[in-house]
Order: sequence, then structure tokens, then C-alpha cells
Amino acid sequence: MKVFISWSGQRSCDVASALGEWLPQVINAVDPFVSARNLPAGSRWAIEIGQRLENASFGIVCVTKENQSAPWLNYEAGAIAKSIDASRVVPLAIDLAPVDIVEPLSEFQGTRADRPGIEEIVNSINEVCPSSISEKYLNKSFEKWWPDLETELELIEERSYESDSSNSPSPRDERAILEEVLTTVRGLAQRPYLAPPDPEKGSTPINDEIGEILRMAGISSWKISSTENKAVVRPGEPLGRQVLDQLDLLGKLRGRDIQVKNPAQPSN
Repeated sequence: MKVFISWSGQRSCDVASALGEWLPQVINAVDPFVSARNLPAGSRWAIEIGQRLENASFGIVCVTKENQSAPWLNYEAGAIAKSIDASRVVPLAIDLAPVDIVEPLSEFQGTRADRPGIEEIVNSINEVCPSSISEKYLNKSFEKWWPDLETELELIEERSYESDSSNSPSPRDERAILEEVLTTVRGLAQRPYLAPPDPEKGSTPINDEIGEILRMAGISSWKISSTENKAVVRPGEPLGRQVLDQLDLLGKLRGRDIQVKNPAQPSN
């Protein structure tokens, strides 16, 4: 069972990594994904993230006081919710109470990063896991492995995080992470596009970036009409959810409203 663990900022990352290592020990069928530890070197970052989001059956969002409004954290949570039932997306409140989590993450039922909260998440995962285990054995497994995670969470709580005291965003937050995603999507490719941007508008940066996303998705033709605030994309074939999410992410990064006009499906 695929579980996507989302994070933003070092404290959140440490909790996500600890949880990702711990969960499969409690429920062997769980396959957690944490980008900080599961992305292979040289992989196409954005495509890998998109595929993981699309295949996830359960999502855990590691929330701190400083990261809960981070665009990337909210993007990942929204992407998971589009693919699965919203009840399977759980904000994990690390250094704040669940009631203090703000919108849009507050729309999901959150829990604390303590024993009752983690046990609640484990039970929820087991309920929807195709290879779930009995309550008796789940409780035994949790009792056996909980001290390991508890120790890690205590160490994280005691640790001093520079971003916590300065209130500055971590290197992975905000524009930095979105720029990294976009750079990977574009791949700094030198290959010609299969279809050029709208000739009336010329080869503008936003057109080129949209074109690279479409090209990498295997789309063979498109037209793009862009203005200062908006870009309208008319692909030659309907775009899938993963490509739409990547275009949405690009729009957030560039401050553009990217609208996709999918061609009408032929009637039978």
C-alpha cells in the first residue's frame, strides 16, 4: 500500500523521514514515500513526485507552525486528495495543536504527533490497507515498535532548528522547491519541441515551459495563447491529471492563471 508522506522545512522533514522508516515495521504491507529519502539520484524529480502522488492510497502531511501555509505542502495535500478519499489525508501536527492548523489543511481531520495520534494514523492505514492485519496483531506490532519512533520524535523535539528561531523559510520551502520542480520538469532540454508555441505570441518563457511539460508527457501538438496574467493551452489531445497538476504548479510559480482547453471527446 502506497503512503505519501509530505513535508516542508527541516523539522517536518525529520519527522517525515522517521515515520517513513518506522511504518513498514508496524505494517509490512505499507510502502511509504518520503522525497528526502526515496528519490533516486538523477531521477526526474517532478515526474517522480507526480507519479507517487497519483498512486498514493493514503497521505500524511507533516505540519509545523511555520510550514502550514507553504505552497508546496498544500499542493501535495491537494494532489493526494484529488486521487483518493479526503478522509485518507491526515495532517500530523508536530509543534502545534490540530485546532491551530489553518485552511486549507484544516479541511482534513488532523492529529497530534504523539502516541495516541500516531496510533490513530496506524489504525486508519490498516483499515484501508488491502493486506490489513488483525487488531490483535496490529496492537502487538505497535507496542513493539512504538518506543523506536517515540525516541526519534523526542530527539527531534529537543533539536534546535535555525529556521524555527529566525522564522525564515527553509531551503526546500516556497519558491526554491517550486523552482527545483520546474527545473526538473524542463530538464534543461536542448531537444526541439514537437510543437512550437503560438507563433503569434513568439517563443516566450512561459510558453516554452508549458511546452516542455507537454512534450515530456508525450503530447504531440498544442497551441498556447499567453498574456501578462494568463496562458490558455489548447492541446491536441486531452491532458491527464498528472500533467494538469504540473501545469497548475507552474502557474503558481510564475504567477499566471494557466487554463487548459481540452479538446471535446468525440461522440459515439
